Amino acid sequence: MPKIACISDLHTHMQHVIVPPCDIVICAGDISYSGHTKDIKKFLQWFSAIKAQHRVFIAGNHDLIFERDPERAANILAKFPSVIYLENSGVIIDGLKLWGSPWTQKFHDWAFNADADKLQAVWSQIPDDTDILITHSPQYGILDRAQWTNELAGCKQLATAIARVKPKVHIFGHIHEGYGMVERGGVVHVNASICTVRYEPINKPILIDIDN
Repeated sequence: MPKIACISDLHTHMQHVIVPPCDIVICAGDISYSGHTKDIKKFLQWFSAIKAQHRVFIAGNHDLIFERDPERAANILAKFPSVIYLENSGVIIDGLKLWGSPWTQKFHDWAFNADADKLQAVWSQIPDDTDILITHSPQYGILDRAQWTNELAGCKQLATAIARVKPKVHIFGHIHEGYGMVERGGVVHVNASICTVRYEPINKPILIDIDN
């Protein structure tokens, strides 16, 4: 039964995060504030040093380099072969099928923002046999209530896709104040945001065991 450490929304505050030894560590995006090269490199150096057999991450809406200069991002990633980056793609680890995507609903001029039609097209790519789904966005209605507006800020199109796929685990972040874990309809939903709504890095990694 693999032990998985879930983190998200670090926003460069890696030095405040202690990830215990695990089989797989998964980061659901927003590793930086605005995707500067030096911040991406610092994250990857830190991520590579975590005591885990496998290290997987996706980008978030703050990680602009991955959308706006993917060639440069790829060159940086190439220097960290122990790290797996997913962008509308998947990987099989210890018999578990993981699939990850950075896309979220439109919000100002950040990275990987899309309208409903684009999001529906993205989520339609999620394979039906996905065990662990990693997205930066929460689905609508689960750990997605925004404090400042008191509105549910998750993605309705993603909720439809999750109802279709029914992964064992959905790992995400984006809405910092939604930090926590809940099970709904047989799916364990993990909002792993390390930073609070005020960008204070005080939340701890969430550990889960998954039966493959």
